[in-house]
Amino acid sequence: MAFVIFKLPFSEQITLWKGKINPFQKIFEDNNEKKFLIGKYNQGNELFELKVIEEFINSDINYQDLHFDYLEENPKNLDQKEFCNLIHKAVSELNKEKTFKKVVLSRVETTNRKIDIIESFQNLCKKYPNAFVHLISNSITGTWLGASPEKFIQVNDNKMSTVALAGTLNRTKRTDWTEKEKIEQKWVEVHIEKVLSNLEMQFEKDGPKELQIGNLQHLVTEYQTKTTESTKTEIIINKLNPTPAVCGIPFEEANKFIIENESYSRSFYSGVIGPYFNKNQFDLFVNLRCLQITKEHIIQYAGAGITKDSIAEAEWEETKSKIEMTKGLLTFI
Repeated sequence: MAFVIFKLPFSEQITLWKGKINPFQKIFEDNNEKKFLIGKYNQGNELFELKVIEEFINSDINYQDLHFDYLEENPKNLDQKEFCNLIHKAVSELNKEKTFKKVVLSRVETTNRKIDIIESFQNLCKKYPNAFVHLISNSITGTWLGASPEKFIQVNDNKMSTVALAGTLNRTKRTDWTEKEKIEQKWVEVHIEKVLSNLEMQFEKDGPKELQIGNLQHLVTEYQTKTTESTKTEIIINKLNPTPAVCGIPFEEANKFIIENESYSRSFYSGVIGPYFNKNQFDLFVNLRCLQITKEHIIQYAGAGITKDSIAEAEWEETKSKIEMTKGLLTFI
């Protein structure tokens, strides 16, 4: 049976849902069944749903009874030189094209060791109380573990919130935000504000401010708006996803560059993920700081926003910091 275990940000409650996973077909507004949603990058309107059959909370969870499903994947790992060469190529294209402003490039790092999956999940819950921590396993997605800092869409009654999150800073290496990072953040803000305005949704804005997850700082701007009976959640999700924080600006050019030049399929990395309680309450996140677990190894994912001002070695270091943030809390066996 498929399952997911998750902890919402700033919550001490750990929830286990068991059920069946299938493509998501029903629209949000007419659906009050509990489910967990997960989608691949650039396929926000093609979500999968784990329909809840059984629910367990905190001490009622029996971790020993869980069965893990694995998919055997071996994506190409880029070393520092290869990834920096890719960044140089992107910077060259960004300098040629006036409309092409940013592309988010990602890479994978495979570690040929096994981990204690449950203990690693518990470590992430303890270390990152303000992150969305999840562990999902089924025959469609395989097994994924993550601690995401980025809210995508949260709905609570008639209130909806989302965030712009783009800048990343490792406080152990430097303390000041660069102009490049501030501009990146602004571009994501502009994208979100344009989408909400085009949908005639009035919003309140708070930020940019700093969000700390582990030793990484992020620039984050929060948006609050209200929903009505006529609000179509699918439309909002499709318009916002994928954001410039995981794809680039403009979407078409950035996504084309990603598809043609990244050496692997992102799969569920940087896609939409989260629990749906009912049509008036759900919490969706961007699947970041995540890893896929196979029988023999783990595959970690990380990306960096590339602009014409990017320094390749610095962007490599950013992806390295993001991978190490999660890797340092895994229990290897």
